[in-house]
Amino acid sequence: MVRKDTMNTLPTELLLHILSHLDVPPPSVTRFSHEPSILLTKAKSTPLKSLRLTSHRFHALATPILFRYCVLSLDHAPLLLPVDARTLDAMQAALETLSPHELGIYTRMRAKLDATQPGAYREDFDTVMLEFVDVKPGDKWMEQSGRTSWVPRLPPHFREMATFLGEHNLRHKVNGLVVVAQRDYEPDFGYSTTTVDGPMYTYHAVQDLWNSVFTLLDPERVVVAAPPGTLATLTETSTLSSDGWAFEMLCHYLELRQDRPRRSEREWKAEELGFQGSKGYVLGAGPVIGDRRGLLIYARPWTHIGYNEGNSLPVYSTYEYHLKQTPKVLYLVLARLGKEARCYVRSLTFVAVFPFSSHMRTMLRSMGKVPTLKNLRVQLAPGKENNVLTDKVRMRKAQRGDLWMELDGCYSKLAEFLWSLEDGGHVQS
Repeated sequence: MVRKDTMNTLPTELLLHILSHLDVPPPSVTRFSHEPSILLTKAKSTPLKSLRLTSHRFHALATPILFRYCVLSLDHAPLLLPVDARTLDAMQAALETLSPHELGIYTRMRAKLDATQPGAYREDFDTVMLEFVDVKPGDKWMEQSGRTSWVPRLPPHFREMATFLGEHNLRHKVNGLVVVAQRDYEPDFGYSTTTVDGPMYTYHAVQDLWNSVFTLLDPERVVVAAPPGTLATLTETSTLSSDGWAFEMLCHYLELRQDRPRRSEREWKAEELGFQGSKGYVLGAGPVIGDRRGLLIYARPWTHIGYNEGNSLPVYSTYEYHLKQTPKVLYLVLARLGKEARCYVRSLTFVAVFPFSSHMRTMLRSMGKVPTLKNLRVQLAPGKENNVLTDKVRMRKAQRGDLWMELDGCYSKLAEFLWSLEDGGHVQS
C-alpha cells in the first residue's frame, strides 16, 4: 500500500525535477504566431497550477516556477474627462442630476476658473482645458458627455503584485511578462489645449506605466497584446493609418527580448535602495520627466523584436481595397531604433496574414534601416491552426485570386530585399 504522504517524503531536488515535467511553455510563446487575440495568455491546461493547490510544500516549490511568466492586464475601466469652461457650463445646467463626485469636481473647477485672469471669460478661452479628471462609477453625466477618453494605466492591484513579488523574493524569477490592454486608445483631445495638453498627459501616463513596470521587473521577454491604437500609444508611435476600421484588427502583438544576463535578487535590492536613497523614487509614484527609460523600446537593450499584425482578410471585401493603409506601428518602432547610435536588435520576426505587397515594401524598408539586423523570419500566410480560407463567413466577398496576387507580390519584395543586403542574412518563411 502506498501511503498518501509518500510524495512529501521525497527530497526537494527530486520533486523539482518532477515539477519541471509539468512546466509547459506559456501560450504567449506557443501561440505568438497565431491570429492575435486579447486571450493570448489563456491556457486550456494548467497542471502546475493545479498541483500547487494540493499542499503547502507543492505551493512553495511551484510558485517560483509559475511566476517565471507573469500577466499584467491594464486597467480598462477608468475614463478621463477634459474639463474646460464649456464643460462647466454644461454641468451647471444639470447640477441637480450630478453625483457627489461630479458635484465636487464642478465646485473645484469653477473656483479654479474664477481664479484665472480676467480674460478667462473670452470666447477663445472656452475650450482651454483646466484639468483632466477621473470618471468614477456612478458619474452618469460625465459618462454620457461624449468627451471622455481612456488612457492606458496600471491596474489598482499593481502595488499588491509588487509587494507579493518582493516579499517572496520572486522579482528576479520573472523571465517573461505579457501586458494586455483590451480597450483601443482613441483620444478625444482634438481642440485647443494651451493649458493642459492631452497628448502630453498621455505621454506622461505611459512613461509612468513603463517606469513602474521596469523598476519592479527585469524580464528577458516582454509581449504587449493590444489593439493597434493602444499599442501605438504604449510605444510612443502612431498607426499612420485612418483605415483601421477596414482591416478589423482588434489586436496586435509586439515581442521584445534581451539576451544580457539578468540581475540577481541581491542586485535588485541594492538598486531599489539606491533609487530610494539617491532619488527618493517610490515604486509606481511616477517617472522623472524626460527620462527615456520611461519609453518601452528604450527600457532595455532589446536584441529581438517580434510583431504579429494579424489578418488583413476583411479589407479585401471593401471597395478599392488596395488603397487602404495598414496600421504601421512596427514601421515606426524600427525607424526610431534605426536612428539610434547604439542599436542592439539582431533578429526580427514579422507575422502577417495576406498583407498588401505595398505594405510589405514599406515594412522591409524600415527593416533595412536597422544596421544590426542579421536574422529575419517572416510568415505571410495562415498557419495550420487557421482555417480562414475555408470559412465562407470570414472570406465574405474576398477573391482568392487577390489574396494570392498580393502574397506573390510580398515574396517578390522580400526577394528584392534579400538581394540588396550586402552582408547577407538568414530568412525563414
